[in-house]
Amino acid sequence: AQHFMHPERPVATVSPYATARCYFDRASGPEQISEDELDQMDEIFKDIRALQIAASDYLHPERPLLVDAYVCARNYFSRPSEPEYETFGAAEERARIVAEARALKHQAEIFAHPEKPIETTDATMFGRNYFARSSASEQEDVDECEERARILAECAGLKQSAQHFMHP
Repeated sequence: AQHFMHPERPVATVSPYATARCYFDRASGPEQISEDELDQMDEIFKDIRALQIAASDYLHPERPLLVDAYVCARNYFSRPSEPEYETFGAAEERARIVAEARALKHQAEIFAHPEKPIETTDATMFGRNYFARSSASEQEDVDECEERARILAECAGLKQSAQHFMHP
């Protein structure tokens, strides 16, 4: 049990005829990796890890940045060659234009999709249904529309025949 738990201990034998086989240096053993290859693999794995961290930072910009205390950067907002700041009046004008564009977009959506329900918060608002009121004209169903189209086509044919008869 001690040899199993501590394989790093040397094996002591009493018999000079005891032999052992090295499973690592045999011809059919797994190929050994040199130290240069190990160093190269280590560099490759470091590059892979750095790329993985960069991809993770790109996909999740909401995560906080881990910054080294000795890193320095340049402030691009207070440098002498930066463009002028936007004035308060220009910012108000831009906000008004954006609000106007947002309202126009909303109106365009309402116009393009009349089937959407209208949402209102005013309880005193009401509307009149011009299609289901008692004084509205009677609605035709599909069969009546098809029959009217057939009759009008027949009338057009009769009119054409009458014109040919009257003006040969």
